[in-house]
Amino acid sequence: DYNDRILLLIDGHTMNDQTWGGANIGSALPLDLSIIERVEIVRGPGSALYGTNAMFAVINIVTKSGATLDGAHVSARLGTGGTRQAAVAAGRPLGMRGAFTVSGFVSRSDGGDIFFKEFDSPQTNFGVAHGLDWERSESLLGSFTWADVSVRAGYTSRAKGIPTASFGATFNDPRYQTIDESLWGEIQARRDVSGNVHLTGRLYADRYRYSGIEPVGPGPVYADGGGSTDAGAEGMMTWEPSSRSRVTIGSEFRHVSRANYYEYLPDGTYSHDDSPYDLASVYAQAEWQARPWLNLVGGARYDGRSDGHAGAAPRAAIVITPDS
Repeated sequence: DYNDRILLLIDGHTMNDQTWGGANIGSALPLDLSIIERVEIVRGPGSALYGTNAMFAVINIVTKSGATLDGAHVSARLGTGGTRQAAVAAGRPLGMRGAFTVSGFVSRSDGGDIFFKEFDSPQTNFGVAHGLDWERSESLLGSFTWADVSVRAGYTSRAKGIPTASFGATFNDPRYQTIDESLWGEIQARRDVSGNVHLTGRLYADRYRYSGIEPVGPGPVYADGGGSTDAGAEGMMTWEPSSRSRVTIGSEFRHVSRANYYEYLPDGTYSHDDSPYDLASVYAQAEWQARPWLNLVGGARYDGRSDGHAGAAPRAAIVITPDS
């Protein structure tokens, strides 16, 4: 339900939170498609290199560079259900060594009336949820690159009205809503030691917040929420001994200062749990293109947590491409 088996990246930065491990998709990740250069998908387990969220696949959203944009792009859209959207993206190369980009996106939707036959009675507005399918979202992305150093940051927010009266909520109550918000930043440096040895290091920080209001009657509501705050560092070396082989070795440390969840019950009861932790990881992977149609992969990752949890993720793969 929380998409915690797929690792989602934006320009290589992890978007999965540290409380549920989930990745927001669809309109919960409000990005303007005109800023996206391509979407890279690595199917199958990728935990040896990328961590435990990469159980089924790794999806990396690559945004356009300053050289690709080389100017400004402005767009606006109107749609059914009172939908209004506006987006702006700008970027430009800075000589031969640098570039910058910035983009913003705002979306508003009033939502239409929706009929649910399960609630078709006079006590529940004859099954019509009136104006509750609304949505408000926005995002802001920015990057600056100079030589081998790049800085990236982003912010996304989505507030959503819930018309379905899920989890036993009161039908057609305008108070039912959820909010998701993410803020992140990263500094990355890359160094080519030689023609076949490359070093990469990065520092990053993230904050994720969720809150929900669920009315269960005319009085006090049920509310819950939570989120995570983390910062970390990673170093990686890639060695290509030949044009058909690659070895990757790396280590990562992540400090999760907040990973919490809370509940407010209508009777005033409050419960709260916060489980911060540190995570230290080492990993290695080797790839060999034995034939043009045959690729062999082997690797492993070890994650150790300060709360006593630890895990190893080995990987072995035979990738066969029968034809072009």
